[in-house]
Amino acid sequence: MQTPLPELEVDLVIEHGGHAMNVTGSASRIVASFPSLRAMIHFAGAFWPFRKQVPKQLALEAEWRRLRVPVRRAID
Repeated sequence: MQTPLPELEVDLVIEHGGHAMNVTGSASRIVASFPSLRAMIHFAGAFWPFRKQVPKQLALEAEWRRLRVPVRRAID
């Protein structure tokens, strides 16, 4: 049996290889936003294989400008 996550608030800036990613969110919704499409593609290659390791209670979305792509949907 999995226990629910405690209240979670995230506000991070991750930089790698000259690209940046902003991770923000609270409760059960986390959004990774990217300043450029190149940054989104750069991080997608690194993080896509690990998307199933995100806890089931969290919804994770990738955002670039107005394009928002669900990476993992929350399962109650």
